[in-house]
Formats: sequence, structure tokens, C-alpha cells
Amino acid sequence: MNRGLEELNPGDETEFDIESVIPKRLAKYLVLEEDVILNAAKPVTQLVRQGIYFLIKDNTIEYVGQTLNLYGRLGNHEKLQPYHKIAFLPVPTEKKLVLQWIEDHYIKKFQPKLNIKGKE
Repeated sequence: MNRGLEELNPGDETEFDIESVIPKRLAKYLVLEEDVILNAAKPVTQLVRQGIYFLIKDNTIEYVGQTLNLYGRLGNHEKLQPYHKIAFLPVPTEKKLVLQWIEDHYIKKFQPKLNIKGKE
């Protein structure tokens, strides 16, 4: 007998019908075959992107930064706190000068409180 998730008790090993407990719009994410996933996989180095990132708290931009490696940068960012949201603007360049120019533009425009440059 198949039951919905809400009918299960902890420790109950009865099978249930997953399609009865998830919204139909999410069902498409449950049908991927292994070969589709394997063919779509990319090396981690291709996922790392350069660009401008924004640390946001309470709908206010608190910090603007630039990076050639978003994941590495956020992993050791001294100003990043658990309450921050992050917005990322990918910039297809490896040139630090271009990133610096764009970062400076947004620091001047938004004057985020955690940017030292923004306090000048």
C-alpha cells in the first residue's frame, strides 16, 4: 500500500508514492537518468567564475568586491557573515583592471558601509 509522506510515522518503513507529496512543477527534477547527469557534469574549475559580488543585509548592499574565483573568495572572506545574502555579477574577463573599474563604479554608486573605499 502506498501512502503520502504526511501519513508516515518515524520508523515506519511502508513505501509511499513520492509523486503524491511533491508539487507537479518539481517532478521534472526527479526524472533525470544517470547518463544525462554525467554528460552535463563540468570540472569544478569551469564552475569558478570571475566577477563582482555584493554582500547584502536587510535589502542593503553592505559590501562590493571583485574576484577571479568566487567560491574561493567567499570561502575566506572576513566580512561575510551567515546573515548575508550574496548577489553575483559575472564578468567575462580575466583582467583585474576591468574588474577593478567595475568594482569601483559600484562602490561609488552604492557607498557600502563595509567598503573602506566607499568611506572616502
